[in-house]
Amino acid sequence: MPGPFFVYALHSTPAELLMFDAAPRIFALRSPRGLAILAALILASSTAFLLGSALGVALPAIQAGFAADLSAVQWVMNAHLLVESALLPASGALSDIYGRRRIFLLGIVLFTVSGAASALVPGIPHLIATQACQGLGGALMIPGSLALIQTHFREADRGLAIGVWAGVSAATAAMGPPLGGFLVAEAGWRSIFAIVIPLGSLAAATTLFAIPASASISATASAAISDEDDTGVNAQRPSIARPQPDWVGAALLGIGLCAVSYVLIFAPGARENPDVYGQLAAIALGGVGALTAFVFWQRRARHPMIPGRLFEQRDVIGANLITLCLYFALNGTLTFSIFYLQQIQEFPPQAAGIALLPTIILIALLSGPGGMLADRFGLRPLLMIGTALAGMGMFWIAGTVAMGPVLSGEAPGFAGGRWNYYAWHYLPGLCLLGSGMACVISPVSRGALRVTDDLTGTASGINNAVSRIASLLSIALLGAVLTASFLSFYSPNIKDLSLPPGIEAKLLADRGQLGAIQIPEELAPERAELVRATIAQAFHRGYVSLLIVCGSLAWASALLAAIFIRRKARSQESAESPAATESNSGASRLS
Repeated sequence: MPGPFFVYALHSTPAELLMFDAAPRIFALRSPRGLAILAALILASSTAFLLGSALGVALPAIQAGFAADLSAVQWVMNAHLLVESALLPASGALSDIYGRRRIFLLGIVLFTVSGAASALVPGIPHLIATQACQGLGGALMIPGSLALIQTHFREADRGLAIGVWAGVSAATAAMGPPLGGFLVAEAGWRSIFAIVIPLGSLAAATTLFAIPASASISATASAAISDEDDTGVNAQRPSIARPQPDWVGAALLGIGLCAVSYVLIFAPGARENPDVYGQLAAIALGGVGALTAFVFWQRRARHPMIPGRLFEQRDVIGANLITLCLYFALNGTLTFSIFYLQQIQEFPPQAAGIALLPTIILIALLSGPGGMLADRFGLRPLLMIGTALAGMGMFWIAGTVAMGPVLSGEAPGFAGGRWNYYAWHYLPGLCLLGSGMACVISPVSRGALRVTDDLTGTASGINNAVSRIASLLSIALLGAVLTASFLSFYSPNIKDLSLPPGIEAKLLADRGQLGAIQIPEELAPERAELVRATIAQAFHRGYVSLLIVCGSLAWASALLAAIFIRRKARSQESAESPAATESNSGASRLS
């Protein structure tokens, strides 16, 4: 995608490249400058998405390299998500205050430097710290993409721009699991973080020269106040208040999410160790207290992280509720399907990543057309159709897996039983899921941004934070449900197998590993097969239940779209320019 940037650079002077615009400059998507801006946004987002999708494949190697327990490795992912979730709304406000390009560029630099540091860490505590820093970089960078599309593209082009941005970014993310497996095998897990260095550097350079610097709110306010009329007297213009980032709110939200996540991760094991009940209860109370204080603070703060007027539009409420439910379901389906395919069906890591590619490829190919359809027919029809299709995909997988064999077969690689099993149980459902998400991505993003221009960055940050919170809660809550279901079946059934005392004790001690439990080699083959079947059945029961929950949430999102989302924004309904009316004629006829 850098090509359009060089076309633009060759026809621009250095002063034009570094030009500061007091007012946002609007470009056509297909103009050289518009393509260059879109290229910069895609490069930055793709860097983050590629690392996120590749890192999952590297976690077992990280655990082995540092001889760390599973909970420590989980916090490598959680540190990133927690910081992003807590700071995304505040970072959106920062972009509104100090300029969207400036904060976006700062996020790219911090994300890249933290990635380089992650590749050099000597221990897992250091890796958790660098991942928290990288989460901060992501929090500054991610909301900027949608906000800059909203700022610099014409209204008629925004749906297509968001669709192309999401589609190409998703296509890059699709490369993550296969690329991550290859890099881990050939160069070690540190290479996963090293790939951020060239990609992030290119994204920063393209952003610096392609995206025009836009005025901050404070600069706009100063210009309004100091503007003079022809007589030399200050013109009477309304002053623009300068908002401030809500650091207290960010701290309360971060503490609350961290405490709740900690409790959800460790609670399933508490039934085996009752001594920790008191500690978990105290942490849970502290987390709930912090989240409650966050809600009260938002109502009383002078500059809240979540401004009350942001949710005066029912579209914004609906879009964020849909994001919470649908991304909870999507993340739960894909994450635990990876575990199920690798640990129960014994797919290699690269093969498991490839198995989920139909969903990501369909998102990449169809998100652009989905955005164009939303421009023509409005947001609500696309959201209802997309969420319904996604839910059908989740229910397909749940139903076929529940009715099918627990174990798919012993044939290795890409041949035989496993891939025959995949073709019936997974492929149709994943295609439905990918098609549905392609219909949803652009409309839900645009619904979340149906706000006044001064709140665009804040709205984008909040919507991205909601998606991160959905992922965080999905891993923690569904993981807790899966662990509880697994332990309730596994422990009594292992005891019923009458295994040698030493082997039974080891298998019970390793029960927290779930599907990754290693069967002792000294166990007789027929007994080993019974243990393997017990592990598979225990995981299978919880996995099917999770898929049913995820499908139900996806269909609940369709209901939310019907209730909250209008086909067009109210401002568009009341007064549209001729160009906008022409481009939205299909939506006008349907409204």
